[in-house]
Amino acid sequence: MARSKSYRVKRRLNDREAKRRARNEYLEELASLRSTIQDLKSTLQALVCKPVQWQDIAVEMQNAAQSSQAMNEQLRNHVEYTRSLVCQLRDWVETMRPASLVTRLSAITWYDVGLEHDPELRRIALDWIAKQLLHSTEIHICPAIFPHSSDDLLKAEWGQQGRKLVLQKVFNATPEQLAQALWISNQASSKHSLQPSIDNTNRFIQILYSSNTDHQRMCYVREESHTTQGLSIVHLLHICVFEPDRIVVAYRSISHDADFEPWDQHESIQEW
Repeated sequence: MARSKSYRVKRRLNDREAKRRARNEYLEELASLRSTIQDLKSTLQALVCKPVQWQDIAVEMQNAAQSSQAMNEQLRNHVEYTRSLVCQLRDWVETMRPASLVTRLSAITWYDVGLEHDPELRRIALDWIAKQLLHSTEIHICPAIFPHSSDDLLKAEWGQQGRKLVLQKVFNATPEQLAQALWISNQASSKHSLQPSIDNTNRFIQILYSSNTDHQRMCYVREESHTTQGLSIVHLLHICVFEPDRIVVAYRSISHDADFEPWDQHESIQEW
């Protein structure tokens, strides 16, 4: 009986202590919230009652006006540059337009192409020429001109209207392996180097521009060959385009480049 009474007394004391602690925590939290509310009221009162100086308003308006003027100037310069670039592109295309539609053995519409000085114009021009090469693929290597069998083929046509060479060679390799082999064989990825060729011609290959993405490789090079007949110069644009059902490897010659002195080019070359 005495033990039960002692347990009840101890439990009552514990409950009383727990309630006291809970009340103290409540009062402390209440005091903190009241203090926060008072601080917020003071801040709000200061914001509402404090007038904004006209000098501050003038400074903010001046900053906004200067920012708008700078943006307008930037846009104006961009418009002027774009207008100038459009005119240059139009003139560039006009310089390459064929004077007369002469029938040639190879169905080449843009026989001669060139590049101008402006870096942005050059980039756009190289991209355009690369697209022209890609979209002309079906015309130049349509399946009808190749045999349906797996036999090798070499067919050449030569005359006053130009020359046309059709070659079919069957290899036991993947398209990716063949594309890489052609890219290297065409010397589209050579660094600045002096390389002897099969006919003992010293050939210097200089990369002028290159661009690589997941779907396309493009490289613009200058080849200088020192032969017994003298110096031979050719500028070539190489592309390698990866498509779902094929890989297109092609290159073509650039007839003139405004960044270089004019050079003698006896023929225009395009190969797919």
